[in-house]
Amino acid sequence: MSLRVACLGPEGTVSQEALQDAASKAGIAVEPLLTPTIHHAVAAVTSGEADYALVPLENSLEGGVAATLDELVAGGGMTPIVGELVHPVRHRLITKTALEISAIERVYSLPFVAAQCGPWLRDNLPTAKIIPASSTADAVRSVADGDGPAAALGTDLAARLYGCTVIADQVDEGGNSTRFVWLSADQDSPLPPGVTETGKSRTSIVFWGSGAEEPGWLVDCLSEFAGRNVNLTRIESRPRRDGLGSYVFFADIDGPVGDERVESALEGLASRADAVTMLGSYPAAPERG
Repeated sequence: MSLRVACLGPEGTVSQEALQDAASKAGIAVEPLLTPTIHHAVAAVTSGEADYALVPLENSLEGGVAATLDELVAGGGMTPIVGELVHPVRHRLITKTALEISAIERVYSLPFVAAQCGPWLRDNLPTAKIIPASSTADAVRSVADGDGPAAALGTDLAARLYGCTVIADQVDEGGNSTRFVWLSADQDSPLPPGVTETGKSRTSIVFWGSGAEEPGWLVDCLSEFAGRNVNLTRIESRPRRDGLGSYVFFADIDGPVGDERVESALEGLASRADAVTMLGSYPAAPERG
């Protein structure tokens, strides 16, 4: 029986491309459940419709994916991270049929992707109108279904699926990759496709505190890790949605839950923060080290 994995659709997204690549390398059959939003992908795990969700967490060019971060906060750890993968990304400029780049008047794109391709767009299509799409595949589908001098930023997979033409092979800045995380309803679920025990683990948390309004509060929180020689590989803030200037903080920690220093640092953080939520402790992707 194949694994049911929810990810952002429709067919041809970077998320589906990452899922197919992971499943192929692991030699595991998966049944993709393509959802209209990241929220729906996470909800599919919560409801039991999917065994896992594969969602983008951060990009090497544009940073954190807000929709995923907000879902992790809203879920309160109910869909823990059980693995991660790093997927190389290559955005193409895609048209319905062969077209001169200089003739393009509209570019359909997921806003996050348009930002990754910003320098190329400014240099090559400075007057083109950027039209928001809900995913890279939706952008390509819009071009396939429409007429006129339009293009999309998307994947080679989407171009093939929707019968379109790639007219520029790489329009991002290069060195582009997206870190995806696997979500499950059970922290102790079997490792998802392509995730192996590498010998290195990562622990992800989110925390907040009313003390954040006081000078030095965040520094004091972080000192709980530095003072125990526990490395943080990432920290990022998002609005807490209860007033201007109120934030939650995401952090990735080198080391697993159960490690004495990590546990001690988390206890120290809990003494300073109003809330610390465990998002998951899982094998680190080999590409991240």
